[in-house]
Amino acid sequence: MIRVLHIGVSSTSGVFGGVEKFLIDYYSHINHAKVRFDFLFCRENSLAKYNNQELLKGSKIKALHALKDYDNSLSSYRRLYKAVSKEIQVEDYDIVHVDTALIPAQIACLLAAKKNGIPIRIAHSHSAGNLTTGNLFKQKIKNVVYKGSKLFIRKLATDYFACSKEAGIFLFGEKGVKSNRFRIIRNAINLSSYRFNYEERKTIRDIEKISDSTVICGNVGRLDPVKNLRFLIDVFLQYHNSNKDSQLWIIGDGTEKERLENYIKMKNCSSYVKLFGERHNINEIMQAFDIFLFTSLKEGLGIVAIEAQAAGLPVLASDNIPQETNITKNIKYLNLDEGVEKWSAAIRQTINDFQRTDVYDIIVESGYDIGQSAKELENFYIKKVKEITGC
Repeated sequence: MIRVLHIGVSSTSGVFGGVEKFLIDYYSHINHAKVRFDFLFCRENSLAKYNNQELLKGSKIKALHALKDYDNSLSSYRRLYKAVSKEIQVEDYDIVHVDTALIPAQIACLLAAKKNGIPIRIAHSHSAGNLTTGNLFKQKIKNVVYKGSKLFIRKLATDYFACSKEAGIFLFGEKGVKSNRFRIIRNAINLSSYRFNYEERKTIRDIEKISDSTVICGNVGRLDPVKNLRFLIDVFLQYHNSNKDSQLWIIGDGTEKERLENYIKMKNCSSYVKLFGERHNINEIMQAFDIFLFTSLKEGLGIVAIEAQAAGLPVLASDNIPQETNITKNIKYLNLDEGVEKWSAAIRQTINDFQRTDVYDIIVESGYDIGQSAKELENFYIKKVKEITGC
């Protein structure tokens, strides 16, 4: 059996996010008799809700509590290096697979893996960048440091993974993406569970006491500044002015929750702008949507845009979302600087012109089926270990 240690950063609140979903989706479709995953989190355990499930019964899951959400110092990353080294030393891993675009964390984890003799070290970029905030001068210094740091990642990692070409360029640079070490690992999904189903749509709407005529604008994701959710709310409120029979559903949890709750209260729109919190039936909830709105400032890929298309939805996305999300041609990209009026007009036009259809076959052909993608990753692991060990 091949043993793979996945290392993620997570958040101090332990919110289940996109990287965690990637790990669970893939591990659900990998042959555990051939490949076993263990999981380390630099902050808090983001798989806590899966701890007692059969899927992770044979896996070690541990939170290192080595990093804060922001403003980590050099000593924080030294602490992370030591903690990762300690875990590697007590286990017999064939592969260390680091799942973060946080550059200092990538370096600390990859260095720990290399110094402790791990022959296969995978750096995986799930993001096309980090949201920059605070002092502009400090950010410029940080950008210069990060640019040099990417050279260390290319030296420390034996293989470069990314969810999109843009995410690959962010972490590995143009040179890294052009090398034979680079490959795109799609954030694939269980397509059959997202396939448009009118009965599921009706069930969700009945539960929420929503008529079939009500237009539901939806968003799914971590409640984080990079998701630009107050702009999303403003866009929807502009649309709502022209169609009172409409609601905005925001699905997810995160650090922005309280600020969003306060913003909704200030705008006096809680009866038609709803925060649903973290939900585990996203595939079903998407059936109830009429359009998916995606206003992020930055995304590595934006797998929810693929999920929304798989559910037969039209998607209105910021042009910060990689064009690789355009699978069905049912996605339109807008610049955030266009403002709320143009975004609102685009919602109206899209809803008026769109006819929901089954696009399952199109997305299968695009390579986003989780069964197929997980098998490819499993085969990659097996092949790499054979190359190293000769057996």
